[in-house]
Amino acid sequence: MYKIIIIVIAAVIVADTYVEVSLLWDYPYYWQLLWWFPTVAAIVGILISRISHIVTGRYFAKGILLTVEIPKVFFAACSMMGKVLSSLVPEASAITNTIGVLLGISLSRAAFYGLLYGWKRLKVVRVSLEFENLPTEFDGYRIVQLSDLHLGSLNDNSSFLKDVIQQSNALCGDVIVFTGDLVNFSPEEAKPFLPLLSTLKAPDGVMSVLGNHDYPQNGNKEQIQAEGRRLAEIETQIGWQVLLNEWHSITRNGARLIFVGLDDRASKRQVDEECLRMIMKNIPTGDFPILLTHRPNIWSKHIVEETTVPLTLSGHTHAGQLRIGSWSPALADCSEWCGIYRKGSQVLYVSQGTGTKFRFRIGTYAEITLITLHRILPEKTST
Repeated sequence: MYKIIIIVIAAVIVADTYVEVSLLWDYPYYWQLLWWFPTVAAIVGILISRISHIVTGRYFAKGILLTVEIPKVFFAACSMMGKVLSSLVPEASAITNTIGVLLGISLSRAAFYGLLYGWKRLKVVRVSLEFENLPTEFDGYRIVQLSDLHLGSLNDNSSFLKDVIQQSNALCGDVIVFTGDLVNFSPEEAKPFLPLLSTLKAPDGVMSVLGNHDYPQNGNKEQIQAEGRRLAEIETQIGWQVLLNEWHSITRNGARLIFVGLDDRASKRQVDEECLRMIMKNIPTGDFPILLTHRPNIWSKHIVEETTVPLTLSGHTHAGQLRIGSWSPALADCSEWCGIYRKGSQVLYVSQGTGTKFRFRIGTYAEITLITLHRILPEKTST
């Protein structure tokens, strides 16, 4: 994410310099200072948030980038194009400047929507998945998936979370799974919301794995692991089943559905594939395993190649919090970033995330997923 921000800042500086030299040079100096002020404020806000993790500073800086700086870049790009074309078409500069102004205003309005409303626009995504090896006893089994709540971004305002929990419970799933990133930086962020989180209920319980943000971003290995265990204990106290490189079975008439939880080892910055192999070794043949793992990028590298796990559920990407058609910034980090992916008989589902670390979304919205499992009928298999 910060690589993207650095690229944006560099583009903004180039754009600001161009506009000052080309359009503002003959204006009073205070107009030039006013033009540069948002850029300086955004850079200061980013530095403050990096040093101290001050949430307000982070929102302020990124908010300026989205609502002011990026529209300025697009205006400058249009204006530059007009300068180039003006030797051929004298009116080009005036036309492209007008287009740049209109485009900048449109982008700024869209960004304000994403900041004020888009991040809390909640939708239920219904997914139906079929498997040949699903036990008949679990045909029609309903899984409600939540992911990436990032409670530290709510600033103790519980209205959004209350809506998430009410809608999740209303789906009447057999089980609820949470695929990591309950908090941003510290287990303390979850404490104001524990009474509300404890009302999340399903007949087969609530199962959870830890994500990268559920561990602190700094500290030695022992400190990082201790904070992760502390959050796991908090989740356990409200009735969640936290799967730290272990599995939990659901039994119906002798058939078993196995929920496997793979912990995101933030101390290593990678998922521990050896843990995955050890867990899978102990799952009896004939059971139907469902893997819960925060990051989806290990699916094609390790899950598909090294296991026969039919279904993997993950989150982490937030679908980039910006989606235009089939494009998202998340593609820069992971090729499996949103929705359903298949390789042979194995399926990955990546949630868009229910919350956000930074409260902004356009084109991709807060998601509660209802996944219904079905067994493929014998006559359908044979065709």
